[in-house]
Amino acid sequence: MRLKAVTALVAVVLLTAKLHSGAVESAQADAHYNLALQLYQSQRYPEAEADLAKALSLVPKHPQANLLLGVLACRQGRFAEALDPLRLAAEGLKDPTEALGNLGVALLKLDRASDAAKALETARKGAPGRPDLALNLGLAELKLKRYAKAEACFAEAAGAAPKDEGAWLGWAEAADAAGDTLAALEARGRAVGLKSEDRALRLEWAQGLLAAGRLSETASALAPLEGSSDANAEFLLGIVAYREGEFQGSRERFEAALAARPDFPEARFNLAITYYDLGQFEEALRQFQDVLDRHPDDEEARHNLEITRKAAVAARLKGGSEAFLRTDYPSALEQWKAALALEPGDASLKDLIDTAQTQLKLQAAQLSAAAAKEWESGSRESAIAGWTKALACDPTDAGARAGLAGAKAEIAKNARVQREAAETALEDGRWAAARAAAKEALRWDAVTGRECQAKVEAAARKEASRWASEAESARLKGDWGRRVTALERAGEAEPGEAALVLDLNRAKVALRMAVDAALAQAQAAEKDGHWDEALKSYRRVLEWESSNAPAKEGSARAQARSKSQASGPNPAELEDLYYQGVYAYAAGDLDKAEGLWKRVLAADPKHQLAKEALERSRRNRAARGENH
Repeated sequence: MRLKAVTALVAVVLLTAKLHSGAVESAQADAHYNLALQLYQSQRYPEAEADLAKALSLVPKHPQANLLLGVLACRQGRFAEALDPLRLAAEGLKDPTEALGNLGVALLKLDRASDAAKALETARKGAPGRPDLALNLGLAELKLKRYAKAEACFAEAAGAAPKDEGAWLGWAEAADAAGDTLAALEARGRAVGLKSEDRALRLEWAQGLLAAGRLSETASALAPLEGSSDANAEFLLGIVAYREGEFQGSRERFEAALAARPDFPEARFNLAITYYDLGQFEEALRQFQDVLDRHPDDEEARHNLEITRKAAVAARLKGGSEAFLRTDYPSALEQWKAALALEPGDASLKDLIDTAQTQLKLQAAQLSAAAAKEWESGSRESAIAGWTKALACDPTDAGARAGLAGAKAEIAKNARVQREAAETALEDGRWAAARAAAKEALRWDAVTGRECQAKVEAAARKEASRWASEAESARLKGDWGRRVTALERAGEAEPGEAALVLDLNRAKVALRMAVDAALAQAQAAEKDGHWDEALKSYRRVLEWESSNAPAKEGSARAQARSKSQASGPNPAELEDLYYQGVYAYAAGDLDKAEGLWKRVLAADPKHQLAKEALERSRRNRAARGENH
C-alpha cells in the first residue's frame, strides 16, 4: 500500500491599512478594521468578524477589510464565504498579490483548480519568487494533471525555500505522476532529510527506492527504523534481502513483520514464497493456507498453494525413494505417508507404502533373529539395539517384543543383584568391592548403576571424613601410630584422594621420627641402667611398630633386668600378657587383644597401659559401628 503525504497550504501575510483622511465613514471604517486586525492577531476571530462587519457597513468595498474578512473565513474553513470578499479586495488593492493568493487557496480548497490556477498565476506574476505562491500554484496544476507545469512550480518553491518539505513533497508527487522516477526519489529524499522523524514519509521514500531497484539505498533509508518493530519496515527489508538472494535473512524479516502485525497478507505471502525457495515446501504450504484462511478470495495465493503442494509431494516422493534404495525402510515409509497426506487419492503412493511396509516386516524378522543370537553370545547391547530396531520397523513383531522384554527383565535382575552386592560390601567397609559392584551394576543398567555409584561414593566420603577427624584427633594427642592407621582407613574409603595421600605420607614421616626418638630414648635409658624407663620406651615403640626388632630385643632385656618390684601379681607376667594383647591388636584380632588386657586389669586394676589399650580398642569398634 502506498503511503500518501499530506501537503499543507501556505498562509498569506496581511498588511495593516493606512487611515484615510476625508469622510468620517472612511475614518470609522479604518478604525474598525485596525481593531479587527488586532483581534485577528490575538485569534479572537468572532470579535474580529464583528468589527469587520461594522467597517464594511460603512465602506462596503473597503479593500483591507474585505481581505481580512476573506482570510478569516479561510482560516475557519469557510472557503465559499471567502470568495467574494477576496475578489473585492483584489479589485480594490493597488497590490492584489495577497488577495489573489488567498483567493487561489480558497478556490483550491473548493476543488476549483482551474480558477485557482488563474488567480495564483496572476498573483505570482505580481510577486515573482514567492515560494508560497509557487507551491500553491503547483498544487493547482497537479490537480489539473498538468504535471510538467506542477513540477516547475514545485521546483521554483523548493529553490526559493529549500527547507520547506511541502515543496519537496509536492515536487515528488508531481514527478511520480509524470513518470519522472529519479526526480521523485530525489525530491522525496530531500523531504525525508527535513522531516526525518516522519515514519510514513520515510517508508514511502524507501518503497520508491525499492521499486527503482536501488536495494542498498532502500536498506539505508530504513536503517533508522531498525529494531522499532515496524511491520512495514521489516516487510520492505525482507524484500531487499529476497532480491539479494539472502533467503534466510528474508525469512527472518518477514517473520518479524508478522510478529508486529499478524494479519499482514503481503508479508505472509512473501514469507511463503521465501520458504518455497528455501525448499521448505510444507512450511510454505502452511503460510499460503494461512493467507487463504484470512483472505479466501486471494486467487494468487490459491494458485501458489497448489504449485507448492505438488512440489512438497515431489520432494517427499524423492526422499522416500532415496531412503528405500539405501534400505532405510522406516524413513521411506514416513516420507511416502507424508506425501499421501498431501495427495490423498494417489494410488501409486499407496502401492509404495504397501511395499515399504512389507519390507519393514521382513527386515524386522531378520533383525529380531540376529538380536536373539547376539543375546545368546553375551552381546547384550547389540541384542537390545537389534530388537529395538526390529520394533521400529514393525511394532507388531512378537519375537522382538518378547526378546526385548526378557532382556530388560534380565538386565533389571542383574543390576539389582549388583546393587545389593555393593550395599553388602558397604556394610562390611569393603570399599573396593563396593565400587566394583556399583560399576558392574552400571554396566547392566545406567539408572541403577548411577544411583548405586552415588550411594557408594557418598558413604565413602562420609567414612573418609570420619577417619580424617580421628586422624586429626590423634595428631593433637601425639598418637602417631593411631594417626597413620586412621589415615590409611580414610585412604581405603577414598583411594587416590590427593590430600589424604599427602597427609598419610607426612604422618608416616612423623611416626618414623617418633619411633626413632623413642627407640633412642630407650637405648639411652638402658645404657644408664634405668631399666624401668627403658622398658617403658621400648614398649611405646612396640605400640607404634609391633614388628620393630630392636624394640622387641630391648624390651626383653629391660624386662629381665628390671629391679622394680610391686606387690600383688607377678609384674613380668602381667607385662607379658599386656604385650601379647598389643601383638594381637596389631594383627587385627581385637577380641583376643581385649581378652588379654582384661586379664591384666583383673590382676592389676591400676595397670594404666592395659586400661588405655582396652579403651582405645572399644572406641575404634564404636567408630566402625561394631557392638561388643
